[in-house]
Amino acid sequence: MKFEFATVDRIIFGAGKVSEILSVIPTCNQNICVVTGKNIIRAEPVTKQLERENIDFVTIQVDTEPTVENVNIGVKSALDSFLVRLPPF
Repeated sequence: MKFEFATVDRIIFGAGKVSEILSVIPTCNQNICVVTGKNIIRAEPVTKQLERENIDFVTIQVDTEPTVENVNIGVKSALDSFLVRLPPF
């Protein structure tokens, strides 16, 4: 079997970790894309923290295991929301 797996370089997970989100954002872009599962309410602690800090974000809900199409739709939605334009490939 052959496959390739890529992931983010940092995942913050666990009780009380929402309070750490602001320490991570300065190392990232100020336009945040919050990806949720079926229950979008579970992301409220994060989105409320972003709102309190006046940080722009877009929320994208993915009800099932993400597909390439879900990712493409999410990227387009985020880019459209932030009016960001990437150069053509």
